Amino acid sequence: MNRERRAILGGGLVALNHVIGAVVTVASALLLSRALGPNEFAIYAMCTSLSVIQRIVSRLGLSTYLLAQKEEPEEADYAVALGTMLGLSALVAGLTALSLKAIGHFSHVPNLFWPGIAMATLLPLHILSLPATVKLERQLNFKPVLLIELAVQILGQVTGICLAFAGWGVWGPITGAALRALLQSVAPWMVVGLVPKVRWEAARAWRMIKYGFGFVITTSLTQSRSLILLSIMGRVAGPVAVGYMGLTLRAVGLIEPFRAAASRVTLPALAPIAHLPSALRRGVTAAVETELFLNIPVTILAVFFFPTAVRLLLGPAWQPATTLFPWVAASSLLLSAHAASLSALHIRGFFLESIAAAIVGCFALAGALIVMGGLGGAEGCAAATVVAWPAAWLHEWFAANRLGTRWSRPGLAWALSGAAACLIWRLGPGVLVPAVAVGFATRRRIKERGLSLMRVFS
Repeated sequence: MNRERRAILGGGLVALNHVIGAVVTVASALLLSRALGPNEFAIYAMCTSLSVIQRIVSRLGLSTYLLAQKEEPEEADYAVALGTMLGLSALVAGLTALSLKAIGHFSHVPNLFWPGIAMATLLPLHILSLPATVKLERQLNFKPVLLIELAVQILGQVTGICLAFAGWGVWGPITGAALRALLQSVAPWMVVGLVPKVRWEAARAWRMIKYGFGFVITTSLTQSRSLILLSIMGRVAGPVAVGYMGLTLRAVGLIEPFRAAASRVTLPALAPIAHLPSALRRGVTAAVETELFLNIPVTILAVFFFPTAVRLLLGPAWQPATTLFPWVAASSLLLSAHAASLSALHIRGFFLESIAAAIVGCFALAGALIVMGGLGGAEGCAAATVVAWPAAWLHEWFAANRLGTRWSRPGLAWALSGAAACLIWRLGPGVLVPAVAVGFATRRRIKERGLSLMRVFS
């Protein structure tokens, strides 16, 4: 099986894992929201958003450096990377502890401090398994990694839900997260048959840090969108609105499996062909179109069924979340179209361009949230995620100028029409007309993508 077919098959396995994981996450979010209520769920949502950023910063892009190398890294590279990441995770945990009170005060989310401390102490466990995971992903051997991730996710979520209903409050899901981090730190090493080794070489570490520094800034800024959204929303619309948005963001995870798969598979798949401009262009185009081809139907179905799920499972107390979901889903769909270009920029080392685009995107989102949140409250904040999307086009502009890639016109048409269809409840059924027109105009490309996927998975 050639590398392209292995990459697509690996992407399919990653996507399937994320689909199952997203279903588990959304089911868990619905049950936890019922057990905790909006105020405690807001605390949990803020803690998990902070945890994502902490993990990215603690990695310092070193796992990405190991993945992006054309040749297999030396064992010393893995050991030095692990030692550097573990040391940084302790520093990040300390800085988080110092900033939690300020974050809670700004976002108007009370009682954030001790749950945030607990989540920060789990950072070293999240870091410990990365070298073993990278070894498997470099071989495009995703199956054992995904089975481990899914098993520990289900176990951790079930534990957290049971404890939350038993009266533990927000400490229930945090205990489940601790169990998940502990198991996931050990299992990948058992699969590769090795033990983690820590080593320090200043020259080797500095070489990796120089590569990873730009990546970690870009990724941290990109992932901070959720924290920016929750923090400003809490200040504009109150802590209950943060709970509604926290549930919405977890529900949107149900429609992001192919975005996550593209981000995870594109890096190791494109790294060996990064020096071949024509092959890189074809790879980026195929990644964008395949991701959108799979993601759009899932997104539209989720928009239709989410209100019913909330009404049946949570009742009228959580009904405001249903007005936020279409906007955030449309925004997620639009942003997913840029994942492949961002990965290509990282592979070629154009981090300054990625950082500039990410900074503009964060400021655009913050500005839109302040203006539209002041005008429209919670739903205004949700709509701001769509309004701020054009800033993400800087990724495509830099990719075109630095890499010579070209934006897929069918991909753009699919993304825009899919996002419009997500807003059918707010904009009316007329938005389906351009979606149908786009589908008819690009029917040949749709057929090609479908047949390509069928050939791979058959």
